Amino acid sequence: IRFWEEVVVRMPESSFERAKYLSNLGNGLRARYHVLNNSIDLDSAIDKYEMSVVEAKTTNINLGGFLINLATGLTDRFDCRRNKLDLDVAIEKYEDAMAVISNDSEDSALCMSNLGSALHTRYLHYGDPEDLDQAIIFSKDAVRNTLVNSPHAAGYLNNLGALIQDRYV
Repeated sequence: IRFWEEVVVRMPESSFERAKYLSNLGNGLRARYHVLNNSIDLDSAIDKYEMSVVEAKTTNINLGGFLINLATGLTDRFDCRRNKLDLDVAIEKYEDAMAVISNDSEDSALCMSNLGSALHTRYLHYGDPEDLDQAIIFSKDAVRNTLVNSPHAAGYLNNLGALIQDRYV
């Protein structure tokens, strides 16, 4: 993390790569949060992700990936604090990512799967059946947009199965 912080400090603000390094720093902070369970690291990671999104909007380079990272961080914070706003904003950021990611990209299926999972989480906590319906739709799309031999295919199918089970249980 110390090295990523140094890279961000040294990187000119005008550099198109700065967003990437901010996001890498966010990933490191988020990973440390998962190990040490220090919510300050998670808040800092989300801050770095937000900065990477702002900077990427000017270049549009990997904006979808940075939005996915931000949404994932917000989902983690919802898991930690149960603040519905974090989950709602995470879902919005996944939707924003879907709007800028090419449908034939690996990130597209990942984003669809993560969006489905976030909607499922909101359904489980707040009970809106529309969230479950949308979660199933996005999870089906993730499966459809994933190659059969992809290492992610089984996980996406498993997620879809769990969602369909929740519909009928």
